[in-house]
Amino acid sequence: EKNEKKGKKEKKEKKQKKEMKEKKEKKKPLRDPKAPKPPITAYRFFSDDKRKEIKEKDGNNELSIGEINSLIGTAWKEVSEDDRKRYDDMNAEDIKRFEKEMESYKPEEGSGYGPDGTLIAAQKAKAREKAERAKAKKEAKEEKDRLRRAKNAPKKDPNFPKAALSAYQLYRREKTPEIKDANPDIDFGELSKKIGANWKELNDQGREKYEEMAKEDKRRFIAEVQAYEPAEGYNAEGILKSKAKDEDESKKKKKSKKMVDPDRPKKPANAYQLFCRDRRVELKDENLAMVELSKRLGSEWKELSADDKAKYDKALEEAKEVYKKEMAEYLKNNPAAAAEKPKVKKEKATKAKKEKMEVDGEAKGDDDDDEEEEEEDGSGSDSGSGSDSDSGSGSGSGSGSGSGSDSDSGSGSNDSEVSSDENDDDSDNDDDDDGDEKPSKKAKKK
Repeated sequence: EKNEKKGKKEKKEKKQKKEMKEKKEKKKPLRDPKAPKPPITAYRFFSDDKRKEIKEKDGNNELSIGEINSLIGTAWKEVSEDDRKRYDDMNAEDIKRFEKEMESYKPEEGSGYGPDGTLIAAQKAKAREKAERAKAKKEAKEEKDRLRRAKNAPKKDPNFPKAALSAYQLYRREKTPEIKDANPDIDFGELSKKIGANWKELNDQGREKYEEMAKEDKRRFIAEVQAYEPAEGYNAEGILKSKAKDEDESKKKKKSKKMVDPDRPKKPANAYQLFCRDRRVELKDENLAMVELSKRLGSEWKELSADDKAKYDKALEEAKEVYKKEMAEYLKNNPAAAAEKPKVKKEKATKAKKEKMEVDGEAKGDDDDDEEEEEEDGSGSDSGSGSDSDSGSGSGSGSGSGSGSDSDSGSGSNDSEVSSDENDDDSDNDDDDDGDEKPSKKAKKK
């Protein structure tokens, strides 16, 4: 217990001594009072002389210290070279004096001052501040360099697989050297026009080679994309991530665009597209603008006769049959594609469509009311009215409120009876049908 008390007392004393030492160091001046005074600068010598002159002129002490310093500064700028040289010489002599005194100066042991007469603690603090400033400067420079690199970084990862080329691009790559060799002075615009014109004139058989090459290149691209691992700062599509995109992706993952298999059969063009394809070839020489061409094709299609449209409808049906066979063969050879669920597009009801639906709903309600009224009226008018004839036979009416006419022979009545029976049978059949299936709106209205 005595040892513990002794240890605690010693710790307390050490702590108190340390605190006292820190307090003394804080109270100590940054420079040893016994150390030689630092040399006075030329401006300091000048300001001392000038301050005396200004104070003598300003007897009432109306000028503030700031105003006096401002006057001294402007006077120092306007001082002559001879006066400046005199003050520079005074400064040089004072430097010699300081250096001579510093040679004989030695700080007292335990005073806390260094050989230059400044406080060691202050030197350490100054050195620490200097190191912190250098560190902050270095970090700021690194951040600036990082932002500059990010700004200049490519938006697309250089290691991302190169995009697949189209059939036309492959054709252009092959034919460009040939055309340049034949026409060395050809410029880029004329070259592009010439290649485009040659491509348009190329038939399906000539294009088949480049289309196969394009399919092969697309297969290569899909395989490389599947094996691609994005570099730091890039997403799965090889695009540079920005801060906004990162936040958006963290909130909601965006679905990447699905690659289309080049071997998958293409859906057949509709009747209008087939018509446009034929007409474009015929109107090629007229060099119409895209807008004018579209308008013309649309107006021609509207004015096209039913027989001509039937020709394209027939071609469409044939193309659909071919597509179904090719698709069945493709799904047979590609189980993964067969397992995919077909996407069903939800139709958005437009304002006009909604209005039409409301009108149809009201019309349907009116039709139902009319039917009920007809049924009520029909129950009282099923019996036909006949008139006596000369032969004593009257003609009966069918279902409905129609009246029979006078007849000279009895055959009219028999016919009307048969027709009424047939109508009754038809009405029974209609009732049976209504039980199985509801009649359409057109049938109701009729």
